[in-house]
Amino acid sequence: MKAVPKTTFFLYLCLFSVFCVLFSFSVTNSATRYILGAIGGSNDTASYTIAFYGMGNSLSIPLALGFCHRYGTKKFLLTCLYLFTIFTCLSAFSINYTQACLFRLLQGLTSGPIMIAIVNMLSRLSTDEEKDKFVRNIVIVFISGSIVGAAVGGTIAYFYSWHHIFYLNTTFLIGVTACMQFQLRGVSFATTNEPIDWIGYLFYFIGIGSLGTFIITGQEYDWFRSPLMTTLFITALITLPYFAIHTYKHPYPIINFHLMRYTCAAFALFQVIFLFSTYFGMTILIALWLNLYVNYDVNWVGLVLASTASTIFFVMLLLRKMKVQNGLPTLIASTLLLSLSCYMTMKYNAEVNFARILYARIIAGLGLGLFLPPLFNMMLCRLKDGEGIDMIVLFQVFRSFSSAMGAAIFTTIWQRRAVFYHQRLGGQLTEFSSSKYLSTANFFTDNPAQSLNYLSEGLERQSITLALDDTFYLMSMILFTLFILNIVYLTYCVCKDTDQTRKLVA
Repeated sequence: MKAVPKTTFFLYLCLFSVFCVLFSFSVTNSATRYILGAIGGSNDTASYTIAFYGMGNSLSIPLALGFCHRYGTKKFLLTCLYLFTIFTCLSAFSINYTQACLFRLLQGLTSGPIMIAIVNMLSRLSTDEEKDKFVRNIVIVFISGSIVGAAVGGTIAYFYSWHHIFYLNTTFLIGVTACMQFQLRGVSFATTNEPIDWIGYLFYFIGIGSLGTFIITGQEYDWFRSPLMTTLFITALITLPYFAIHTYKHPYPIINFHLMRYTCAAFALFQVIFLFSTYFGMTILIALWLNLYVNYDVNWVGLVLASTASTIFFVMLLLRKMKVQNGLPTLIASTLLLSLSCYMTMKYNAEVNFARILYARIIAGLGLGLFLPPLFNMMLCRLKDGEGIDMIVLFQVFRSFSSAMGAAIFTTIWQRRAVFYHQRLGGQLTEFSSSKYLSTANFFTDNPAQSLNYLSEGLERQSITLALDDTFYLMSMILFTLFILNIVYLTYCVCKDTDQTRKLVA
């Protein structure tokens, strides 16, 4: 096997390939308003393009290692990049919202294994110094890629057209794929006949696909009142436990659940579920709320998201410069800052101005810049040789699925609470309680119906803002609970006082 030239360009090409995957994840976030206006849909389905992409990621990730071993890492990586480019381009030509969601699902399916293929390739071709450099930089890409995607996607849709988002992304991917093929032109990887657990993957695909579709579209189909949703839920309830049992006993599992025997790794993966779900939940809710209901144009929304991304860059570069040990104290500080950011966002019903929004997003950026390095440290610190790539697969599955479901779940909670408040506040409006408002409004319009429209619009905005407060209160409580659990685990590690736990305490 001829080695790839040890160049900085190749290393950053791998990083940019992963960045394109994460950039595409949330590129439709702030652009949803323009996509819905052009090809249909409603505000209730605004999270679909993000959620289906993430679900597609989680569906294809478990096959990555098996395909790399059987068909060669180079061939598999380039195939994924080619298909990812094609479906990204096709997304620009969607003629309705259903088709757009389908292409986003296919984008996710083809882009999900790219990260695993790149890690598998670098583990064979790179030196230990280059691997360490890749890991240090991939942390920044993981956290900032999605926020940059949301900011850039909305700006392009505002100034040009939502189609140009996918044109730009396609152009990037064509360049990345061409450069990757050129860099790997003299490389060949040995293949093996290691079997792929197709039975296990079939149950995984059906279970995750059913559960994901149930969570994403359940609100639109009225949950268990729909026979389709009931069938999907029961299917997931049967197939996922069978998959877990089957995979745990299989000699060549597509997901290595045996790694959960490491307490610190299991605890880290447990936190990945909640941290990434709240991360994507807060990102999509702030963008949708500002764009759809507060009438902030994309310039201001992009500035809010850019402030978060720049804070993340600053924090991570500062930590690297100071050579801070990424242990549990760093994770404790991260969860506290994220909880504080959500708590600050709860108070928007009292006063909404750009400064308050910006402060909360900067604090969120501080928290987001801190949480991933210690999680990686917890997941990888006790692994034996050869288990690292399996842990990355497990992390990627948890990260992609929880991110997609977080966007769907928190958006659904927001919508349900908005309906709740609209019913309660609207029920208090009578001819007598609203007469003073209507008489005042009639001074500005000669049409009484228009006054009622103004009243209805004000009621809707107030309901949506109160619902946003409740949703961020829930996020704040989830993150504060993680903060308490991390303190308890830190105390446990201090009492245990072994060489491995000292790494987590540092």
